[in-house]
Amino acid sequence: MKRHTRIVSAYGDDGRPYTLYIYTNYAPTLTRNARAAPTEGITELATSDGQPVRWRAKGLYEIELSGVLLRSSASDAP
Repeated sequence: MKRHTRIVSAYGDDGRPYTLYIYTNYAPTLTRNARAAPTEGITELATSDGQPVRWRAKGLYEIELSGVLLRSSASDAP
């Protein structure tokens, strides 16, 4: 199950501000007492208008379709 986990502000090399939405996939994992506990999995990033974003390094991202580089100095930026 994919969940919206946080929002990060970034600035593009094109001079525009962007809002990045971070989604995390959770998968059920059985525990010792046979309960399903969610386990954090793959993280996906997208712009506020839904364009897919590729993670390059902490605080550095690339919009996949346009190639615009995005930079964030937020402390919780992935």
